[in-house]
Amino acid sequence: MSDKQRVDTNKRVGGNHHEKPGVHEVKSVIPKRRQELLKWNGWGYKDSKFLLNSKLNQLEFSGNRYPIGSKVLPNFKAWVENVFGIDLSIHFSPQKIF
Repeated sequence: MSDKQRVDTNKRVGGNHHEKPGVHEVKSVIPKRRQELLKWNGWGYKDSKFLLNSKLNQLEFSGNRYPIGSKVLPNFKAWVENVFGIDLSIHFSPQKIF
């Protein structure tokens, strides 16, 4: 295929003649400020995490991104302890940045 045919084909399918054939620009779904939103040392967003509510002795989920956000999760603490064999009375701090 000649260069002219390639450019004509690219124009026909809506591409930019400066792009390589078959390569299309895709808009990212990840925000440019994602470093501000995501945790550096764990999964998910900074405002979303499981917390132990010491007054109720129950687990809750923080944030408003998910349907379970800002809600106490009854029976979840017992399930986590039984299924994973975890003692939630023991606390481990996250690793520090070097």
